Formats: sequence, C-alpha cells, structure tokens
Amino acid sequence: MSHVFDIGSKERAIPDRTRGLGAVPFMAFALCAIVSVAAIVSNPHLPLVDLPNHIARLHIAAASEGGPLDTYYEYTFGLIPNSAADLVWHLTGFPGEAEEFASVLIAIYAVNLIAATMVVSRVALGRWTTWPAASALLVFSAPFMWGFQNFVFSLPFMLYGLALWLAMEEGRWARWRMPFFILFAAALYIMHFFAFLILGIAAFGREVQRAANGSGPVKRRIGILLIEGIPFVLPIVVLIVSLVSAPESDASTRTEFGILSDRFRAAMSPLVQVGETGFSSMTLISAAAIMVIVGCGLRVFAKGHNRLAVAPRMKGPIIALAVASLLAPTWLNGIALVHIRVPVVLIAVLFASTFWIDLRPRSAIVIAVVLGLLIGGRAWVFHDIAATYSQEVADLREVSRDLPPGARVAGLRGAGHQRDRSYYHVHAHLVAARSAFVPTLFQGTHLLSVRPEWADHAVFIGQAIDYRFLTTPLTEDLAERLPYLENWDQKLTHAIVVDRGPAIDGLVDGLDLVAQEGRFTLYEVRPAIQ
Repeated sequence: MSHVFDIGSKERAIPDRTRGLGAVPFMAFALCAIVSVAAIVSNPHLPLVDLPNHIARLHIAAASEGGPLDTYYEYTFGLIPNSAADLVWHLTGFPGEAEEFASVLIAIYAVNLIAATMVVSRVALGRWTTWPAASALLVFSAPFMWGFQNFVFSLPFMLYGLALWLAMEEGRWARWRMPFFILFAAALYIMHFFAFLILGIAAFGREVQRAANGSGPVKRRIGILLIEGIPFVLPIVVLIVSLVSAPESDASTRTEFGILSDRFRAAMSPLVQVGETGFSSMTLISAAAIMVIVGCGLRVFAKGHNRLAVAPRMKGPIIALAVASLLAPTWLNGIALVHIRVPVVLIAVLFASTFWIDLRPRSAIVIAVVLGLLIGGRAWVFHDIAATYSQEVADLREVSRDLPPGARVAGLRGAGHQRDRSYYHVHAHLVAARSAFVPTLFQGTHLLSVRPEWADHAVFIGQAIDYRFLTTPLTEDLAERLPYLENWDQKLTHAIVVDRGPAIDGLVDGLDLVAQEGRFTLYEVRPAIQ
C-alpha cells in the first residue's frame, strides 16, 4: 500500500503507530490553545487591520436610538452571508463593550481552529494524534491579521463541517447527511459565504474521489454526486436570486484574478502577514515556520522511518482545496483578498490529514520542540505587537478626549504613509470611544449603511487617506471615489492624522491644531467663508 495516497477499499487501512500516547494529544491541544489565547487576551486592543470597523459596527448595532450615531448610520440586522459576529452579538443580547466582545470572538476562534483541525484528523485517521495541534501555527495567519472577523470566526466551523461530512458518509448516519447539511450549510452560509464555499469545495473533492473510485454505471455515480451537492447548491441559488433582484448598489463589483505575485502572497498567507513591511521578528519566525512545514511535508516522499503519510480518504478534499487556492481571484464582486483565505484552510486540512509512520523518539522530540518554539514565538511576537498597538489606541483616546459626540472625523495619513496597511482603520475606534462619525466605515455587506442625507459625506469602503488629498484639485474620478472630499471643510468637523511627523496645520488651509499625543494629531476643521 502506498504510504502517500490509497483508494477504494483500502481507504481506512491506516496503520496505528501511536498506541500509548494516551492524553498527549489533549495536552498538546491545551498547551497550544492556552499559548494562542494568552497572546490575544493579554492586551485590550488587537492590531488587526479591519477590526476597528467591525467593532464600530457592533457598537452602532447596540447604540440607543436617537443618539449621535443614529443621526448618521442605519443598522438593519439581517441574515446576509457575512453575519457571524452580528448574529452572536444579537443572540447574546449585546453583552459588554463591543471591543471586548470582538476580542472574545477572536479568542474563541483561536481555540476552535486548533480543536477543529484535531477533530477532522480524528475522523480521517480514526484516532486522536498530536500532530494536528501544530495547526496553532495558523492562528496568526494573514486573514487573522487583516481582521476578517466574520471569516476567521466561521473558519473552524467549516472544518467541523468537513469532519461531519466525512463521518456521515457511511453507516447509520448516512441517511441523515442530506437533511442535516441542508441546515448546516445554510447556517454556515449566513455566518460567512467564503467559509460555506470552502466547505463546499472540500466536500465536492471528497465526493468526486468517491465517485471515481466507486462501482456501477458512470451515469449513476455522476447522478449521486449531483444529489450530494444539493445542500451547497441551494444557498448559491438564493444568493444569485438576491443579487439579480437587488436594487443597484454603490458597492464595487470589482472582480480580478491578480498577478503572479498575488499567487506568492496566497501561498505565504497561512503564516505571513499580508502587507508586513520591513524585517521583523514575525517575519523571521514565519520564514522559519514555512521551512519547517515544507521540510515535514517533503517527508511524504521519504522511505523508511520518520516519514509522513496522508489519510487516503482525504485525497479528494486536499486536491480540491489546492486547485481552489491556485484559482481563487484576488477580488470577487468587490470583496478584496479572496485569494488569501483558501490556503489557510488547505494547510489546516493537511495537518489534519497527515500522520507520522515509524517516527523515532528522538525525531519526535526534535519536531515537538521546534514546533513548540515556533508556536510560542509567534504568540509572543503577536503579544508584543498588540502591546504597542494598545498603547497607540490609548493615545488616540487621549488626543480625542474632548471630541464632541457626533463629530465628523476623517482619518488622514502623513505623506507617503497611505499604503501602510497597519493603520488603515485605526481612527474607526473613535466611533465606539467618542460616538464620532467616520466616513470610511464598511457598509453594504456588513449590515451597516450611512443614511441617505449623509451619503455624500462617506465612502462605501475606504481607509485613512494621504492628507495631501485635501489640497489636491478635485477631479471627477476623485469626487466619485471619495465624495466626502468635495467641500470637505463643510462636511467634516475634525481630522486626525495617524502618523508621526510635523504638524500640517500650516500646509492645509482650514485645519486648526487641537492636540497631539503619540503618533496622533487632532485638528478642527475651520469652515471656509461662503
């Protein structure tokens, strides 16, 4: 039997070389989960790019009617395919502060990701093993660092879904798989469309594998394959109907595959932060983790002892996810960075699908120590980044302490800093902290919209912009992309510059310096005389 892949009746013939491990897999899980969660909850503010937008949205959802934010924003709760955090927020009755709630969700994700990977492994291999706990390396992935709150929270449930799909394909539960997954797929679709779609891709890969290796007429096997896909086809039909029947939206419909370098970024996304600039400790640890994972992966082709094997029944899901990783567009219907999501799931499934054969004790100790150092190192570096960021958010709160509720505040970047992704949306913290209107909050697919009378004071999806835009002649294209720039001195009451540097009040007419703290400088807008 091939130690890499096998098919047909031998799918479950996986040698058990792990007798006597006992509680070791559970101890490994507990240790990895504790280390990962500690890095997340040890600081009050998480340095995740988009997260301030999500915190602001949840805060607006819980804000009382008639308040300053109600003047500007409309929040309409609904079961759209990007609702995971909002759904939990509503079902739990808006517990505590929105930012604390967001941090709890992120911590749950970290534990769940490791647990779900181990559960998939348990189903695929028929026993608990320690190796899948190494999926803790994926906790601080590019989608995580981008702050894709709904996606990362939903991702482990996608893995649980894959485990259930495999567990229910035969035996007494097989008859219940279709009705169960009609409900499960619908729930995952509501949590996040891409988590739902990735589960569909993995399940499709498994069913194609079964059809290819099955017996009977080809037409019958294809028919069964199509029937098995019903739980995933139904939500897609609903989505298509809703898109066709929906009124015209200001949201972008941009769709593009990207360039070759985007494929490289996708391949690195399970471990490397997208947009990470310069050389840092996280870069070094990520590079080391990549080399270790690749080195372990090459043991699939080894002979003799210390070799890695793949569970035969996981061949289809792995191939399907690998193809999806290669073909995923960078933009899909206005949603960015689609291509960095599937690779994280692919690597998690690879951790879940593989097992060591004839692993010598000394080699096992070396692998465990190296992985432990990498997991702990990534957690420590994230904690350090979060500590710095938390101090900066404290500075933001301090510099804005006298900001009146309902102030309309634009986020500005220093010259040449607009492409620094780390602080794209940090000024969105002012929504929850100071009840401020921020023109760049995400709308549309996030249940939030700006009231029609304030629509030209905002952009559908945006980030802090270079302050020099305030002095740039307004072209038709610029006015369309950033409508709040037209007569900005009438539409805004304040502006906050995110980056350290000289004051710009002498460079932009109409801005009066209010306060400086850390990297932030707050200005009051002086309306032009009409």
